[in-house]
Amino acid sequence: MTADAADGAVRIRVVDHGPGIPEQNRDRVFMPFQRLGDRQTTDGVGLGLALSRRLVEAMPE
Repeated sequence: MTADAADGAVRIRVVDHGPGIPEQNRDRVFMPFQRLGDRQTTDGVGLGLALSRRLVEAMPE
């Protein structure tokens, strides 16, 4: 991940080389409590992406 500032804005770049999310699960992954087959049942409850999406949607344009 890299970040830089220019013209009063911050730009964040994230590069992901993971296996990705199957197309049929791309909407579902943002729903609360979704783990989508995650094998570790003790880490997290599946709220991170749901909260992140709602925070971004709440930001003014």
